[in-house]
Amino acid sequence: PPPQHVSKIVSFSQPKSFSKVIEDSDIIIYHLLNSDSNEIRAVTSQFANSTPEKSKTFIVISQVRVWERTENISAPFQEHNFPNRIPPLEYLEWKHLENGVLGSCREKIGGELLCVSPNKHAYVICPGLLYGSGEAYEEWLGYIFRTAWDSSVIGQNLFIVEKPRKAIRKKERRKQRIEEGKGDFDLLNSNEEEAKKKKEQEKLESEKKIIEISQKEEIKPGENVLPTIHVRDLARYIKKIIAAQPDPADYPYIFALDKGGNKQTQISIVEKISKKIGLEKIDQISLNKVKDDSFKDVIRPMATHLQFQHSTLIDKIMGKDDWHCEYGISENIDKLYEEYKQYTGLKSLRVLFIGPPCSGKSRFSLAISKKYKIGMINIKEVIESTKNSKDPFGEKIREELEEIKKKKVEELTALAKKKKGTQVNPDSIIPRFTEPMLSRTFLRELDKKIYQNKGYILDGFPKTYEDARNIFLELPVSTEEEEINYDESKPSKNMPTKVIIIEAEDDTLYARANLIPEEERKGTHYEEEGMTRRIEEYRTRNDESQGYTPLASFFDKRGIPILRIAAEKPDTEQNAAIATFITEERK
Repeated sequence: PPPQHVSKIVSFSQPKSFSKVIEDSDIIIYHLLNSDSNEIRAVTSQFANSTPEKSKTFIVISQVRVWERTENISAPFQEHNFPNRIPPLEYLEWKHLENGVLGSCREKIGGELLCVSPNKHAYVICPGLLYGSGEAYEEWLGYIFRTAWDSSVIGQNLFIVEKPRKAIRKKERRKQRIEEGKGDFDLLNSNEEEAKKKKEQEKLESEKKIIEISQKEEIKPGENVLPTIHVRDLARYIKKIIAAQPDPADYPYIFALDKGGNKQTQISIVEKISKKIGLEKIDQISLNKVKDDSFKDVIRPMATHLQFQHSTLIDKIMGKDDWHCEYGISENIDKLYEEYKQYTGLKSLRVLFIGPPCSGKSRFSLAISKKYKIGMINIKEVIESTKNSKDPFGEKIREELEEIKKKKVEELTALAKKKKGTQVNPDSIIPRFTEPMLSRTFLRELDKKIYQNKGYILDGFPKTYEDARNIFLELPVSTEEEEINYDESKPSKNMPTKVIIIEAEDDTLYARANLIPEEERKGTHYEEEGMTRRIEEYRTRNDESQGYTPLASFFDKRGIPILRIAAEKPDTEQNAAIATFITEERK
């Protein structure tokens, strides 16, 4: 069956029925990117030979890269410069197809190209690089978005594509000969006609101009201008053109560009996307060094450098409310990012693991982090990085830890005085984060862009119901009370989407701790005393009979999906249960 909004499908392989459909159609639109060139030639010929009694419009959508080798005129290019456009080899056929369409309703009369029929309207629409409404990974902007999405975890920087330098050495040598008063015409026989000399001189002067333009356009990597337009804006513009029917003699070749203008460079786009999603670290890569042809085709548009003068027609027929992304990619990153996620189905995955020590939280967290390329937040790592941070937050935490240590040393010194011969070594005192300090630290960590966009795997915190309230509920705008009263009905943007609770018997936990080599356990929480203390703390914090509200109940009453698995089950069974739980949609 035909796709939605398609009433009929006709095939070029059936000439009679195909020709009849073209004859009966008032509007014919082809996109050169995904159309058969022979089919377009046949339709162009039929349109050129037709004498419609009512208005008939023929539109071919091309691309700005047809202008990519245009060097004989100065940029920014204007619509009336279209006879001078020079395409790269891969777009040469596109130019021929464009010319066919342009000539299908115009003839040269008295030195001017005039429309031969008032009912025939043929236009070539030349849009900028298309974007929006969900780029595939194989498309240039989709590739940048996906690379930024992945780079936030795997550490891969975004890059700008460096366009190969123009091979103008031959032309430069010829320019030097011109400046020295020599030229190829000096090698001609002195008896040859003066006209040949003049023609050669004109050719050399033309090349000199090309060289000067080329030299002026030597730009730094990333500063190349990318003309673009959102696919919705292109569709709306074409619809407006069909309704307005501008005179093809005045508007045969029409630019379709957003108003990002000549300030929208490759680096400005990459930087905005990197700032929104990625690591804000950018490298560069040269097309010359890319060996994979399919990958080169994806990123090649990023090396485009074309400057165009904005069309006067688009301002006449497109109002402010008609635009979806009027000022280009750089000014609409938030909107485009939401479109990208919507059309690709990418969603933030925020998983919290809860369980006693040695239950397997860290092992499962690491496995999921690697599989889904999502950042893992481990309590030990967060504490260490915060203590070593040189920013104001890190300085504040160090001051608080120093104050905790000072008080602890004073307490131990006072006790030591009562026990003669006992001394206190301050260096042996390692202060621990208080619960409020941990909450502030994790709030700051969760607010990082990489976790806001792609999600996180959280291991080891929160430990209590109160911790969960501190980091997963919206803070009130202001409060005059010392104790903050959270709005229980307003979960924060950090709220997990999945919670996995690993349950284990004490014997299982002790047995796993004993599997750690003795030299590695020594002086750690995995020694028997440390394990006993931590297991008892975990059991107590989740025991309602002792006056505590279990951590799991915080998520249960808010409808967050919870999976409970037994640590004693075989690994294969645990892995399968977790994989199913992670991938299933919330009911």
